[in-house]
Amino acid sequence: VPFRAHRGIYVMVEEVLDAGTTDGEPPEWHRVPGVAGVWTFASAPGLTSKRWTPGARRVTVCWLDDDVLDVAARIAPLISVIYKAY
Repeated sequence: VPFRAHRGIYVMVEEVLDAGTTDGEPPEWHRVPGVAGVWTFASAPGLTSKRWTPGARRVTVCWLDDDVLDVAARIAPLISVIYKAY
């Protein structure tokens, strides 16, 4: 995905309250109009670094093939559904 032409990226960094949820099914970011592709990374106890503090985190990178602000407005409802659970 990062090697194809795109108009920008949308990045989300989340602290996951339950470490087991980092293995769950991610939201359907790829179904949002204007999202060309998605990569999701999650922390794991076996991966340590001085640059990364301990904890459960998930990083999602969406590559966009439409205007960044327009896609951000389309992504917003998915984010509100995710955080409504917290």
